[in-house]
Amino acid sequence: MLRAAGIALAAVLLMAAPVRAQTQTGTQPGDQSGSENRCLLLGPLAISSYIAMLEQISRGNRAEGARQAENAANVMALYTRLKCPENALVTAIECLSGHVVSPTEKKPIGTIAQQCMKQSGMPTR
Repeated sequence: MLRAAGIALAAVLLMAAPVRAQTQTGTQPGDQSGSENRCLLLGPLAISSYIAMLEQISRGNRAEGARQAENAANVMALYTRLKCPENALVTAIECLSGHVVSPTEKKPIGTIAQQCMKQSGMPTR
């Protein structure tokens, strides 16, 4: 199940955060549009790295799971440092973890991740 997660999350990343070839002029630190752009990019990456960690743990790959956990922690720390909504990220991860621990739907993990992100209030597209 989690093997397909990597593929599904790659699709989520592509759908949720297309890179726009725009230059923002006059954007000040803390400006809403700048915040939304960086959070749109980092949010799905944080969720994707968390799913990659879960995938390795489910396979019993402790060393790789630990490496993925460190990667997930680094992306989440960057998300927080750049003033993206930390509570929304934690809520989305809790939602996703709940679905992994006790699945209530037979949807792909990428679809569930998107639902959790939207329900938590994370910036998404």
